[in-house]
Amino acid sequence: SQHLRQRGGGGSNGDPQNENWSELQEDSIIAACPTRGRCPFCRRYIDMFQLQKKKNNNKTNQSDSTTEEMEMEMAYRKDIKLEEIPLCGLTFFDTRRTLGEHSFHFPSNSTDAADGTEAHDHDHTITDGPLISNTSNTNMPFINFINCAQDERLDNGNPLPERKMFQPGFDYHETSQTFRGTIDWIEGKGGSTFKGSHQWEVIMQFSSDFVQISKGGILKYRPPTTTTTTTATQTPVYQTPLDGWWNVIYRRTRRRERTLTTTTGDDDEDVEQDDTHQEWVQVVDNSFYRRSGDRYIIDLGCGDGDGGEQQRPSCIWPRMTKPDGGSYSQVVESGLDLQQRKDGPDVGDVIVWTTDHPDYHRILWIRKTKNNCITIERFGLEYQGSMNYIRNTGISFTKPTYNLESLWGNVFIQGLRVGYASYHFTSPEGEGENSAYISYEHRACAAWPLLDNGSPVPSRVPFVRQSFDEENRTFSGTIAWMEVYNACWQGDKSWQYEIIFDTEFTCITGGKMVAETQHGTEGDTHTFGHHLNYINAALVEKIRLEADMMVQNEDDGNHDEHVSTNSSRAKAMAIVNVNRGITKRLHEEGVSIRTLAVVQSVARGILEDRDPIDYLV
Repeated sequence: SQHLRQRGGGGSNGDPQNENWSELQEDSIIAACPTRGRCPFCRRYIDMFQLQKKKNNNKTNQSDSTTEEMEMEMAYRKDIKLEEIPLCGLTFFDTRRTLGEHSFHFPSNSTDAADGTEAHDHDHTITDGPLISNTSNTNMPFINFINCAQDERLDNGNPLPERKMFQPGFDYHETSQTFRGTIDWIEGKGGSTFKGSHQWEVIMQFSSDFVQISKGGILKYRPPTTTTTTTATQTPVYQTPLDGWWNVIYRRTRRRERTLTTTTGDDDEDVEQDDTHQEWVQVVDNSFYRRSGDRYIIDLGCGDGDGGEQQRPSCIWPRMTKPDGGSYSQVVESGLDLQQRKDGPDVGDVIVWTTDHPDYHRILWIRKTKNNCITIERFGLEYQGSMNYIRNTGISFTKPTYNLESLWGNVFIQGLRVGYASYHFTSPEGEGENSAYISYEHRACAAWPLLDNGSPVPSRVPFVRQSFDEENRTFSGTIAWMEVYNACWQGDKSWQYEIIFDTEFTCITGGKMVAETQHGTEGDTHTFGHHLNYINAALVEKIRLEADMMVQNEDDGNHDEHVSTNSSRAKAMAIVNVNRGITKRLHEEGVSIRTLAVVQSVARGILEDRDPIDYLV
């Protein structure tokens, strides 16, 4: 720890104001961002890209004027050029949006290799830095944002810029394939905060083949104070005086029980006690979320009440109703006077709320941070609502097809998701991905652990030394982590597979995967039909085609022109009969109950007129 330290203070970018962050705020950032963590010795919150190390100085004698700062140097380079890293020429877009709507572009000098468009100069000079594009044209995503100007604007009412450049001095960590850059929304002509944020810190970790952003997040920094100015007095009006982190303590009111010494004429006495339940809340834009996921909106009490008195700040409790149908609420009793203290209480001050809920008479809010809030929007699917960004390759996924006669051409899936460690059998003549491989292309795989050397898990991992016994329908192959990627995964250097299929390649009936550890010993064994349950990714297609043929045959055999079996009921019965036939055959071939349950879930989805399989299309 003497040779490696963090530059600046304990907060982001060495800002001393951020040293007052609560550990809860820090831990939430660490969970989202792979470049943030804690020192293993002192547990200090650190940023990998701000680490410094002792400078290698060949001089044996140094003058007394040499300071410790002069002996230190950054652990990671700060003069990285875009053409030096693999991101050059790539484009990534959110699958919930279209290309050019909050999509990330890393342009080369002349051509964006991801979409093949030339980089023309509009209102800005093209530099070697990456950028966020807010345009919506597939040929040239750097045009203006005029078509959506009414939907998304800066907080001052100006339209979003055509593109927003990252600040100079972005970072890139080669081993973990992680990029970090800063967006300054205030900078530039007409600049303003964007949805309350004046700065974004974007941290993106990419999959090994740069197909998707597998982890990371956008840290959205809010200004220290959010104010407007009254025209008449030019005095600041604080719009979000409660923004920050608060420790919340609930107080119950209980009746003191009578004792033998209690005088019969005395009334029972109320006793107020702190509840054991406490929690942390972060107020952003005068609202906060509790662990239940409910959003609580705070009314600051601007304006006068019915009696002409200033309304006190209050908050209605969502989803909690009184016996008469009304809503419970909490109202400030003391500790918050926005007439006297317009920017809200200081750190350490306490707000006392009273409630009309029978269990909680009072609630105490103890302020831990003031303003300078950070909200986090995550990449990957590890958390609900996260962003799913993929590379714009121009390649569209297609549904897998069913091959009844051979293994080759089929795809087998678990969890009803293609790319979720699915097995792809392309061709017996090819090599690598062109023959057989495991796909980790589904966005849910972004939440899985990294390789043991810190690299992301490849999107496609080929089998090596593979063979297929057609007579016994048995595939053998090895996933050689150490041999192919020079890294183990969760302590395993390789996986040896034996996979047995049913007679019509509907599912995997048996076999196993045996791991070999990094020490050369035998590791865990996973059995198909028990730990691993895989079905053909085109099973929906198979069932529907066979059901349609069954209905057609019944129609051909029905000579009464007034009676037709081509109805929804007839189709449903055909699906049921096809499923029964498949289930009976698979049961006779020894397929496990767990794998049969997956087959049944597909049939239920078809009966409900939906496709239960996620094809990544």
